[in-house]
Amino acid sequence: MEAAKRQSFLKAGIPSTILNESAKFGKQIASAIIKWSEADGSNNAKQYISLSGEDVWTPASQAAAPFWAENRSLVKDVANVYALINPAYSSDTASSFYKMAREVYTVTSNLTPEQKAIALFWDDSPNGKYITVFGHWTFITANLIDQHRLPLMRAAETYAKMAIAMHDASILAWKGKYSYNVLRPETYIQQQIDPYWKPLIATPPHPEFPAAHATLSTAAAMALCSSFGERCAVIDNSYTDIGMQERSFASLQEAAMEAGLSRLYGGIHYRYSIEQGAMLGETTAKFIIQGLSFRKN
Repeated sequence: MEAAKRQSFLKAGIPSTILNESAKFGKQIASAIIKWSEADGSNNAKQYISLSGEDVWTPASQAAAPFWAENRSLVKDVANVYALINPAYSSDTASSFYKMAREVYTVTSNLTPEQKAIALFWDDSPNGKYITVFGHWTFITANLIDQHRLPLMRAAETYAKMAIAMHDASILAWKGKYSYNVLRPETYIQQQIDPYWKPLIATPPHPEFPAAHATLSTAAAMALCSSFGERCAVIDNSYTDIGMQERSFASLQEAAMEAGLSRLYGGIHYRYSIEQGAMLGETTAKFIIQGLSFRKN
């Protein structure tokens, strides 16, 4: 315990023995959580063997988290909450796959200033500092907790619901990614439409489907709705400290929708994958919130 905090507690009349026992108990809890987390599967040492062929995703460098789907979920029975329907690869110009890739090409070739701003804002890698979609929604959550002046326990529950929803949704998203190995727009467009085309933002080193930002942002938004309501307005000033303009939303769902669409504007996801990701994130979060209980009845 920090010396200044300890002194303030002592001045408030809390006995030293209680402080010592409380600090000891806190360390025991932290130690138990750390030990439990070390067996969650995230340190998987298996070797990833990539697929080959023009119709499947193949990493240009090291594949990112190829066994993330084997992580332990925080909520039981979450694995079967939603059945993804993957897009079927085709190079036929009349196919739905070609058409959704063509949309990415057309949209990114004619970006409005607003669309470009959205893509860069939700890239979550400003100035080369990557805070991830998890960090972005944690920042949003912290602002909402302050804005609504939530008491300590409600604030802790809000953080927990958001984090659990995003964690378990990420497992399901990565399960889809490495089950279907869908090509990224960059690869497909360069093969079938324009060999010189480049996306606005960097293509991540993992398969395309489903869109992770859409999945995780929607999961976070739906979890936060359980604390703040479905009409909770959001002012997102995550990056004003580096000169990026804040963005305002009428609801949490609207913020999540923009986060998903940002990946189309950035040129790294198809609209269909964004829509499927959003549905996966929403269904996962609703299942989780319905089953979570932080207090004894």
